[in-house]
Amino acid sequence: MSDLSDEQKATLASMSESELMDYMNSYNENASATYESNLQKMGVVDLDSPSKISMYVDGFDQKEVVG
Repeated sequence: MSDLSDEQKATLASMSESELMDYMNSYNENASATYESNLQKMGVVDLDSPSKISMYVDGFDQKEVVG
């Protein structure tokens, strides 16, 4: 805990036991996070295998060409 600032130490000291446990659980979940796991949590899609494709056209006449 020596790496923490005085403000961080005070914040942790002011937390209830329940809040501290929630904080520690969240920290542990994120300690092993990777770039890929973060992208997945944010809902970023893989362009090589999209779940859907949305196409927007400028007018009704172009809708016939796309459809």
